[in-house]
Amino acid sequence: MRRFVRPLVLTALAACCGAALAAGTDAAPLGHLPTWAQPESYKLSFKVDPKQENYSGSTTIRVKLAQASDFIWLHGKDLKVSKVTVTDAAGKKHEGKYTVAAEKEGVAKVDLGAKLDGEITVAIDFTAPLNKQLQGLYKVSHEGIPYAMTQMEPVSARYAFPGFDEPSFKVPFDISLTIPSDDQGVANTAQVKEEKAGAGWKTLTFSTTKPLPTYLVAFAVGPWDVVKGPDITPTQYRSTATPLRGIAAKGEGHRMQHVLGETNSIIHTLEDYYGFGYP
Repeated sequence: MRRFVRPLVLTALAACCGAALAAGTDAAPLGHLPTWAQPESYKLSFKVDPKQENYSGSTTIRVKLAQASDFIWLHGKDLKVSKVTVTDAAGKKHEGKYTVAAEKEGVAKVDLGAKLDGEITVAIDFTAPLNKQLQGLYKVSHEGIPYAMTQMEPVSARYAFPGFDEPSFKVPFDISLTIPSDDQGVANTAQVKEEKAGAGWKTLTFSTTKPLPTYLVAFAVGPWDVVKGPDITPTQYRSTATPLRGIAAKGEGHRMQHVLGETNSIIHTLEDYYGFGYP
């Protein structure tokens, strides 16, 4: 009877391995996301009140598919998704579906509603808690006053919004913030528009960023002191002056004067060292 044990065990192992390999084609990627789906740009909109415990947002990603697929993988952690709309290359809209695939790693599967290829747009509406662990979009208080701000490094952008949260994906971002009327909002780039957004709210729109990885997306909401600094003067690497300001918690703006005064020489030194102008 003993001679039958090894063949039976090997057969069972082969069957199990075959099943695992077959299932692996749809297994959630726990390391890098596959590169056949590449982001090309983002539009991020957030409605944030630091006095609340949650915020809402929408992420619209233009994605290029190098192969036909009826799903893509994204990063997202602790997000509650309410709606996914997919627009194909011909402009036709499809109802998508967002499913958490690996909760610990923050990986989600987005069903596209049809097998698509080429350029598509994926729009995702969601809500999330203001993080308490200084990750993603988080909440802190200074002298009892709440603020909301971001910390996306190294892979914490997935707490703030769904996306391709890896540094190899560098694309432009358009950011808008709907915030309480008496708060200040700041982001990576200059504000280009302010509009009323209902009683007690306003929407701030910021200019398009340079191509960035998700870990460099940054914005903040609160009753900030905004202190104008001296412009950073042009150099051989940068032909125009760069406006400078400091952002501090309410009542702390006076502390910014020294560092604002030194920033011009610091940036000049860095530009000389690296041989290019800072945007």
